[in-house]
Amino acid sequence: MAPHLLAARVDVNELKLGPPRQPLASLKRLLVEDLRVDLAQRSLDVGSLTLTQPLMRLQREADGAWMFEPWLVAAPTPAPSASSEAWRAGLAALQLTGGSIGFVDRVPSQPVTLDITQLQLDFKGLRPLDAEQKDMALSVKARVGAGSASQVAPGQLSLVGALRLPAPGASGGAGLRLDARAQIERLPAHALEPYFADRLNLELLRADASYRGRVQLGLPGGALALNLQGDAALDDLSANTWSPAEDLLVWKSLQVRGLQLALTPGQATTVAVRETVLSDYFARVIIDEAGKINLQGLVKQPGEAPGSEPAPPQAKEAASGPAPDIRLGPISLVNGRVLFSDRFIKPNYTANLSELTGNLGAFSNTQPAGGAPELAALSLRGRAEGTAALEIDGQLNPLAQPLALDIQGRVCNLELPPLSPYTVKYAGYGIDRGKLSVDVAYKIDPDGQLVASNQIVLNQLSFGDRVAGSEAPNLPVKLAVALLADRNGVIDINLPVSGSINDPQFRLAPIIFKLIFNLIGKAITAPFSLIASALGGGAESPSRFPRSWRYRLRNTRRCSKRCTAAPTFPSRAT
Repeated sequence: MAPHLLAARVDVNELKLGPPRQPLASLKRLLVEDLRVDLAQRSLDVGSLTLTQPLMRLQREADGAWMFEPWLVAAPTPAPSASSEAWRAGLAALQLTGGSIGFVDRVPSQPVTLDITQLQLDFKGLRPLDAEQKDMALSVKARVGAGSASQVAPGQLSLVGALRLPAPGASGGAGLRLDARAQIERLPAHALEPYFADRLNLELLRADASYRGRVQLGLPGGALALNLQGDAALDDLSANTWSPAEDLLVWKSLQVRGLQLALTPGQATTVAVRETVLSDYFARVIIDEAGKINLQGLVKQPGEAPGSEPAPPQAKEAASGPAPDIRLGPISLVNGRVLFSDRFIKPNYTANLSELTGNLGAFSNTQPAGGAPELAALSLRGRAEGTAALEIDGQLNPLAQPLALDIQGRVCNLELPPLSPYTVKYAGYGIDRGKLSVDVAYKIDPDGQLVASNQIVLNQLSFGDRVAGSEAPNLPVKLAVALLADRNGVIDINLPVSGSINDPQFRLAPIIFKLIFNLIGKAITAPFSLIASALGGGAESPSRFPRSWRYRLRNTRRCSKRCTAAPTFPSRAT
């Protein structure tokens, strides 16, 4: 009779491994039912296995060694035998309740700490040693927190579906497949930040990730294949710059609805989103001393060293494979704030944009063959410095390569004194008082050509004294302002701008101020030409000059007539 081991029930209680006071693993109860072992057939079958309140401290040291490795004893390699057969094992049902895992990984430069509590696990049909694996039912529920020191409530995880394990001996996990419905609520993504910190040029302080939908995961040939279909969210995000440490990005909620992600080895990644909503957000936008925007290059490219120039798009595509196919539905922005600083100029300039609410239509990174990229409708409303109304309308495509847009912007009654850093740099004078209204239109073609108009209205503009040590041209700015203003103290000018954004030397601010300087020069010299034309009938026609100058010309002529006529005096009756 072949040796058999049968056990209807095996019950173990209060099991502990490791030091008695701080065990590395323990469980309240281990229950095995319907155990059958056939030594001749080399098979092990278990009807059910129940684990109650298992606790484990899972730890990996900086050298990559796991805490359980000292427990293992290397077994001698048996000599191969033609008659020997591999063991077969089967577990009809596995149930785990009330589990807790304290996970610490010291391999990253900053340790990763996670606390998994209230773990519930159900497996059905587990046969890990079979050469041909079959799908088994899987159900997992747990609460996940960012370590015991975190003040944030743990998130919740639920996964129900089918799991297929890789066959024994499969390389790279080939054959692994998961197809399940997932419900993730406020998972602390910031706890995993040390794993990808070397890819970011920012410090992620907090980000709670949520997802509801289908998850399909596999490892064909050892490479990751992932398919997602559902709704995702990233809430309570907070990120800082590294040096100096200051707020960079903050938002209350980012909702991504109708997400479809397909990541297939050797094929272009596809991303589609039905709708996106970003609410209660803040962004710190800085132009540094070199003229670069801080939001460019937040994610490092493979092989990119800190502070290095970003790789060209062609090099990125060659290094990472085919370009992804991205299609985004309408994007809504609700109650945003942007704090803008220009450190390229001295002294620095800072502006606060608030109450930013609007939407952007659907767009993608695909471009019709031989045609211009499709642009999405843009509408944005807000306030500048808390008082001036801000309106932006038009069309653009943030993913278009090359950049293309056609937008119009309006700002009404912006207080001018905060703009003094620009006037000090380019004109040499600070602004004492005045208000600005701007109506601009910018159009950029796919070839990089920019055509813009800037309708600028200055009301009651008044400059202070010239700033000592200013390197700006010493022009009679106050005289020019007096000549350009009409009788109501309003200056209305239109400054067209054109050029190529592909030119590294192209910058809007110097061009606009150069146009203003030219206008100042004309304003200073024009009155003399007008006077000469009025008194001597020169070739200059008054109709060629602005209305305010023609008004001064008429006054000059009236003054000339009064000076040459006989003096008159008012009667006593009047």
